[in-house]
Amino acid sequence: MQISKVVNDLTIIEYSPAYKSYFKALNIQWLEAYFTVEDLDDYVLSNPEEAILNHGGKILFALLNGEVVGTVGIKVLDEETCEITKMAVDPAFRGKGYGKILCAAAIEHAKQMPCKNIILYTSSILKNAIHIYEQLGFQHISFEKGLYARGDVKMIYVPES
Repeated sequence: MQISKVVNDLTIIEYSPAYKSYFKALNIQWLEAYFTVEDLDDYVLSNPEEAILNHGGKILFALLNGEVVGTVGIKVLDEETCEITKMAVDPAFRGKGYGKILCAAAIEHAKQMPCKNIILYTSSILKNAIHIYEQLGFQHISFEKGLYARGDVKMIYVPES
């Protein structure tokens, strides 16, 4: 089901193959600016259907006047847990609150899936992102070594019943 929601100036839509290249390009751009592209990144970004969508996950896009300015994935990990992953905003549109709107939309979609727990992994150097996650209700939990070398922070959002 294609869910479309307008928040401020942004339209949030679900994945369409027409936007697949934006999912990869925005995330590669972000990763190269802050870290390096790891093998798992390349796999997920090159194969979003297989890595995320075919397992019940979703990929959202933020459009501004029809232009893709951001994206985020929601990966199903098990019957109770989803992971917010691969969130990126075009550098030309950062600092406008679009990342927060996109993350909030991902939370709402995950709740509809339904996920009892929503987790994410991030890096402690991304202070602005962590602040946004905290504002949206994520809490820090014990970090176990994840799949990515860059991650050192794990957070959880538990939807209200």
